[in-house]
Amino acid sequence: MRKRALLLVLIAFISTPGWAQIKSFPKLTDTLGQPAAIVPGKAGTAIIFLSPECPLCKNYGPALQEIRAKFPDIKYYGVVPGKAYTTQQISNYARQYVTGYTILTDKKCSW
Repeated sequence: MRKRALLLVLIAFISTPGWAQIKSFPKLTDTLGQPAAIVPGKAGTAIIFLSPECPLCKNYGPALQEIRAKFPDIKYYGVVPGKAYTTQQISNYARQYVTGYTILTDKKCSW
């Protein structure tokens, strides 16, 4: 049941024709603190908002990996909002729970 609910949430984020109408995204950084951007994928794009300390985000890790394996042509991004976590904490979380996702941070909570 939980995997089905997560899949429905991801489908809501996957790009649609309206994606092309978005003129700009918030300023994001990668796990090294360097400027980064979300680049729409040809087959679709999924943006998942994460928190390294959130038990649900940790529990959804296996389901996120399964979805990524099932739909490999979609581009996946994990966005960690705020300044509460260091780049090391975010990197450790990503390595353990969401490998293969591009992890970005939104320090200004623009979304």
